Amino acid sequence: AEDIFDGTAPVDLQLMADGFQGYVAGPAIRWFKLQLTSEEQMEIPGVRDWLEVDERIMYAIFQRSKFYESVAELFTDGGCIGNAHMGTEVDLDSRTVLFNTRHPKEMYIAEGKGGKIILLARRFFLKGYAALDEYNEDDLPQSLREDMEKRPQEHYEFVHFIHKRDVKVIDSPLNIHMPYASVHLAVADQAIVRESGFNSDPELTWRWQKNSDEEYGRGPGTNAISIIKRVNQMAKAQTAMGQRAAQPPWMATENLKGKVNLKPNGITWFQNAQPRLEALRVGDKWPIGDAVLEETRDTIDDFFYTDFFVMLKRAEREMTAREVIERQGEKAAILGSVIGRLTSEFLRPLVDRVFQIASDAGWLPPP
Repeated sequence: AEDIFDGTAPVDLQLMADGFQGYVAGPAIRWFKLQLTSEEQMEIPGVRDWLEVDERIMYAIFQRSKFYESVAELFTDGGCIGNAHMGTEVDLDSRTVLFNTRHPKEMYIAEGKGGKIILLARRFFLKGYAALDEYNEDDLPQSLREDMEKRPQEHYEFVHFIHKRDVKVIDSPLNIHMPYASVHLAVADQAIVRESGFNSDPELTWRWQKNSDEEYGRGPGTNAISIIKRVNQMAKAQTAMGQRAAQPPWMATENLKGKVNLKPNGITWFQNAQPRLEALRVGDKWPIGDAVLEETRDTIDDFFYTDFFVMLKRAEREMTAREVIERQGEKAAILGSVIGRLTSEFLRPLVDRVFQIASDAGWLPPP
């Protein structure tokens, strides 16, 4: 924070993340609707009623969990770095789902056919006492468990792999035969400490945008990084010049040493005209023009779509309802590719995942 001299990018990022949550997945809107892939099945009596009940139950799950806090963090990661990850886990005691936004620095991905993520690895560290609480006594190798008991404050490295199984075992009750494999590895001992599975992918990854030859995404923050650094240096230079103007360096003759009064409105008395005290001129004008600085900040605003999310606030005059609708349509068109990837990589898999959890836990009525 000490190296940040211009707050344009952080403010724009927060505004965009809040805007995405408000428009796409906010607690005050109905942001998803359940339906069957077959239109014919949708017309069967009772199907729509059953789906409506399921929707209400799922909205209640999202409300009583910390989903909306977690999704706010996810939109921030996606808008800044371009890669965002969220873990999902069932909590049977609270009859809800635990959502946890993973920091991008922990996550590693690999693409498969069609650009779909087929392997995800999370590298993380746990203190000894936390690892003993997380993993069962029989899961940890004896030497590693004893070391954790001796050094409970020490950090230990783990890697969690999740991938879709190549071999399917139909109707097996064992979680190690479920469609998605989950393996926890203790790096120090190269030992598997937990192996299980899931019916649906528990880790959701969203990439803001990417090129065809990329696996990891890029967000507005990474795309605008050069301009963000430039405006930060410009603001730093302007701040330094402002400080010099308010508190300029001075030069004085040697016989005035200890006699100079530099307080506001202070007077230093001379006995003759020879000794003098004057401000050292370091430049009377700013090195960076305000117009140039504002123009650069406007470019950062464009990267983060600021005008779209504060459209009504920045309107030069009151707009008619038709103008508002047309501008909203323009916003939807410009953000279309971003919303499309957000839907395919995060929102739809999220709803499917929560539906699968609720169905397996018996929280939904029978169809």
